[in-house]
Amino acid sequence: MTSSSAVRSSRIGASRSRAGAGRESPRRVEAAEWVGPLLESYRDPAACERLIQDAGVGRTLLYREFRKMTGLSPQAFINRLRVHTATDLLRSTDEPMIELAESSGFQSLSAFNKQFRAYAGCPPREYRSRFRIETERSVQDV
Repeated sequence: MTSSSAVRSSRIGASRSRAGAGRESPRRVEAAEWVGPLLESYRDPAACERLIQDAGVGRTLLYREFRKMTGLSPQAFINRLRVHTATDLLRSTDEPMIELAESSGFQSLSAFNKQFRAYAGCPPREYRSRFRIETERSVQDV
């Protein structure tokens, strides 16, 4: 490469980097629009696949942009929503674990237990019993 072609090449790269400076990436804006549908359909087993179809982009691009925006993959985001729903149900109902898992969007009790333990740090039954003990103590203190 001659020195003049090196200079030309560096100018092209510089102009490309300046062209996008200060503007929000169109992909980033699209990624922000992907969160809403997940919030509405996270209980659906096919929520992630449907998002990929509806977004009109490839799986790799969707995962990369979603992770840039949220710090999580779409599937990890869905699992967090499901575990959050489960914690609310564990505190407010006496539903059996299998029904609670299904109500939260998990397809099996083992998947529910695994994801719950990963995010909450303990099994669902232990979480429920801890919450009840803490609630009973706070009621007695009043």
